[in-house]
Amino acid sequence: MKKILLLILAFLFNGCSQYSLSNIDKPPPEDYEIWIKENQSTLQIKKALLNCGAIAPSTLGWPHEEAYIKSGVTSYHEQMNHYFLTSKCMENAGYEKRWGMRSAQDGCNDASFPERKNYPACQPDAVIPKPSVERRLNGWYCKVKSDYNYCLTNALAPQLCSQEKANNPPPECLPDD
Repeated sequence: MKKILLLILAFLFNGCSQYSLSNIDKPPPEDYEIWIKENQSTLQIKKALLNCGAIAPSTLGWPHEEAYIKSGVTSYHEQMNHYFLTSKCMENAGYEKRWGMRSAQDGCNDASFPERKNYPACQPDAVIPKPSVERRLNGWYCKVKSDYNYCLTNALAPQLCSQEKANNPPPECLPDD
């Protein structure tokens, strides 16, 4: 019996996913890394996330809750609802989550969090945003990256704002050609 228990424990600790012990020293994936769509570059995925209303294409290392608060999404439930709306927008645009990660609807129906089924994004008649370049360019992330004055008043670390950075925003914050 002990051998079977040890074998089961060894299998569980060995893991078979990105969350295994062999990956414990690696950071979790960036938001844009969990999405995939055939023939889409990393830049296109970042733009799609922002077009769908994501606060930022990458929140690793960011105080995620602070980024939401700075953008005006203050409560945990509002943040989760926003996440589900963004995820459903991405799914409707043809993106899929990698590594067998659950869909937004699966998250809405998670029995461990029964309050989620009441989120507006989880209702059958929910209005799911459509990707919008305007939403991307005018969203919190791109405004912080491209507008020096906005950065000074809305960035998580205003001391890192500079006119030079504002004049050279990241490619995901540039208009499409």
